Amino acid sequence: MLLLKQWKVKFCRIDENDFHFNIILIIIVIVKGVNKMTLDLAVKGQKIEVITIPDENIRAQAIRLGIYEGAKLVCSEKLPAGPVILQNRMQEIAIGRNLAKKIAIKTI
Repeated sequence: MLLLKQWKVKFCRIDENDFHFNIILIIIVIVKGVNKMTLDLAVKGQKIEVITIPDENIRAQAIRLGIYEGAKLVCSEKLPAGPVILQNRMQEIAIGRNLAKKIAIKTI
């Protein structure tokens, strides 16, 4: 919702977990030329690369699971109002939505 407020885009009665809302938000991000996309905006099946993991403690734990800055992953699932499921080779890892909002990614 921060991105929408920043650009003063107004929507009425839109649920943040609504599929159409997420698509509109992704289109706005692309059109505005924003380089920083967060993990919570990834779409199922999308190939991504991790740009930054802000918290040092979380970064250390993520490295143990194969998620690090520069890692190339696939968003295998995105549960409504729930975690984002990432696939790293043959392993799937669930990242909570609040944490996913803090991890910067780019599509590849």
